[in-house]
Order: sequence, then C-alpha cells, then structure tokens
Amino acid sequence: VRAMEEANARIKSLKQEIEAKECEIEEIRATELSELCAMRETLRMEGNKARVKALFGESERVRVIMGWTPEAEVEEVTAGIREETGELSIVEVKKPEREDARVPSLLRNPKLLKPFESVIKMYGHPLYRDIDPTLVTAIIFPILFGLMFPDIGHGFILMLLGLALTRFTGLGKEMRDMGIIILLCGLCSMVAGALFGEFFGFSHFASELVEGSVGGSMSVPHWLVFKPLWFEPIPHGVERLFIVTMLIGALHMGLGLLLSEVNDFSNRNIFGAITGFVKIWCLFGALYFLLVLFGIQFIGLKTGIIIFIMLPILSLFGLKIVSELRHEEHSNGEKRAIMDYLIILIDGVIDALLENFFRFLANTVSYGRILALALCHAALIEVFILLTFMCLKMPVPIGPVMAALVFLLGTALVIVLEAIMAGIHTIRLHFYEWFTKFYDGGGHEFTPFKLRGS
Repeated sequence: VRAMEEANARIKSLKQEIEAKECEIEEIRATELSELCAMRETLRMEGNKARVKALFGESERVRVIMGWTPEAEVEEVTAGIREETGELSIVEVKKPEREDARVPSLLRNPKLLKPFESVIKMYGHPLYRDIDPTLVTAIIFPILFGLMFPDIGHGFILMLLGLALTRFTGLGKEMRDMGIIILLCGLCSMVAGALFGEFFGFSHFASELVEGSVGGSMSVPHWLVFKPLWFEPIPHGVERLFIVTMLIGALHMGLGLLLSEVNDFSNRNIFGAITGFVKIWCLFGALYFLLVLFGIQFIGLKTGIIIFIMLPILSLFGLKIVSELRHEEHSNGEKRAIMDYLIILIDGVIDALLENFFRFLANTVSYGRILALALCHAALIEVFILLTFMCLKMPVPIGPVMAALVFLLGTALVIVLEAIMAGIHTIRLHFYEWFTKFYDGGGHEFTPFKLRGS
C-alpha cells in the first residue's frame, strides 16, 4: 500500500512538472516566435551552404565541385564559373545516361499547361528517361471530365468558378493553377452538354419525364430544351455512348503504348519496341472482341478473330518465351531442367492472356465509367427537376418559392458532388489505365541551388 501511495505521489509530481513545462513552452512560443522563425531560416541557409561544401573536393590550391544544370543553360553556367574564377578554372561537361536514376528532371511547359504538372506529380515526378506527359494530359483530362459531366449550364458555372480562382491573386499559386484546370474542365463540360443536349439538366427526355410524371398543364419551357448536336444518351443512346467510351479508352491507352514505343526506341531497346507494337495490336484485338459483342463487325468474324485476337496472343506468347530463353543460364552453370521449360511455357500463357489480352479487356471496359458518371449526373438532376415542377403545383406564393429553392439547392448539390466524382474518376483513368502503359515516375525534380531570400 505504501509503495502504491509513493508511486501515485510520484506520478502526480511528474504530471505537475509536465504541465509546468508545457506552460513554459507556450510562453516561449508566444514571446519568441519571430526569433525562432528567424533562427529556422538561418539554419536552412546554413544547411544549403553545408550541402554545397559536401560537393567540394579540396586540396591546398584546388577546389572541385560537381552538380547538375539544364542542357540549355550549360554555356551560361560555364561562362559564369570562368568569369568568377578569372579564367582559372576547368569545366568538364558530361551528358548523363538516360537510365541513371540520380539525374533530376526539369519540366518545361507553357503557362497554360503548368497546372497539369500537379496531376502528374501526384503519380510521381518524371524520371530523366521518361517522356513528359503534361501536354497530352492537359488535352485529354478536360475532355474525359467533360464527357462525365456533360451540361451546358453546369459547365458554365464551373468555368466561372475556375475563372474567379485565376483572378484572385491572394489565393496562392496552387489555387490559381486549380482554377485553370476547373476552367478548362468547365469549358469541355459545356461542349459535351451541347453534343448531348443538356442545359441545367433539361433535355428532351427530361421534358417528356416531367410531362409524363407531373401531368396537367405543366411542361418544360421550349427555350430550356436544346437539340443535341450529336445524340441524346438517355434513353436510347446508352449503348451508343458506351461504344464511344470504349473507343476513347482504346485510343487513350493506345497513345500510352505508343509513347512506350518511343521510349524503347530512344533507349535502343528493339526487342521491347517489337513487343510494344504487338501489345498495341493486342489492345485493338480486345476492342474488336468487345465491339463484336455489341454486334459491330467490319470484317468477317473468323478472319477478325484470327487477325485481331489469335495472332497477337500467339505473338505475345512467343515473344515472352524468347525473352525468358534469352536470359542467362542459372548462376551455377547448370542447364535448365524440363520443369524450368514448363514454367516458362506457363509464364508465356499467363503473360499473353492474363497480363495483356484480358487486362486490355478490363482496362477498355473501365472507360465505361464515363457513361456511368454521365448517366448518374443526368438522373440526379432530373430528380430535382421533377421535384421542382411538383412544387410549382402548390399554391402561390409557396409553390414558386419552394420550386426555386429545390432547383437551386439541387443544382448546387449536383455540381459539387458530380464534379468531385468526375474529377476523381478522370484522375483514376489517367493513373491506372494510361500512366501504367508507359510512365514510371519516381524521379527527382531539378531544383537550382540558391539561398532563401536571394
């Protein structure tokens, strides 16, 4: 009992000491914050200086420093070094190897495209050997978003929001960049809305839905209903839009595989380039298989199956076998056993069928989320349109006021929820369906040395 009392007393004493120390820390934070911030900045500067010193080699009369510089600025940096040293220096410039993971990469894109670098860096900064996908991302990203969020009115509101974010300088660079992305996505939403005939959720189908559900003299004003420039997905264009999304997916992934081809040729990887070509062939074989399921044939069925499905699968199987056999024998010098060859054959089948053909099938169908999001957007806003016209049947002035509130709140809810969902799924299509075809990421961003404040 006495030991417990002593332990409790000790615990109480320690708690009091902790509380006292926390009070002291709060007093220091309140009175010495500016000085601490200045000390932190000084430490950062000294850390930069120490980092530079670590790059020096030193003797009694010679100093050696190594570093990276953009190719376009080599002459400028060389001239600066010679000027500072009074020509008493030797500058050796070496071009880095493409496969050297230590080499930092510098993205150079126009101001309009810069915001989309943030999307790419969410996946990983490009390696030195990677192709910068910013330009293609800046084109495809808003298009996919617009197809998932097709509405002239809602897109116009998003465009205004993006424009407002770009104009407020006090929000910071990140928010201004976000504003540019939102502006372009809103513009593509307006274009897609015009193609599919949607304006704040109003369409020919929504008009028929209101007349069929509310009845009476209620109908959607004709000036709110736009004739689609292409076709209306609901109710008879669902299958057509799904086919369109599959074509978009195949072209998008095919572009990724083509960029992988460029990488292989740049690295003089001829075998990889041949394999990449066959993968593109296999991808469009998967698309052909899906189109046949929808009754679309541009060639005889047997001929199509042989050319677009069987031949690329067999080619990938053969290339995988060749790739495995090209590897060196076991490190102990022993020849491969029969079981080793059996494993190689099984690996070839898995690579050709599961890793390529069926994966391309799944990837292509995955672009069907474009259709799903577009239908979800239309269905959700049509619910609020129906509620709006139901409220209009209520007595004046309650009915019109309730109808306005329902429509405004419903529109705001749909814009927020559907825009977020469309953005998430657009990013997903880029990360998992496109980047995986050609892009590694995991590189280091080039950051020139400078003292803060200089």
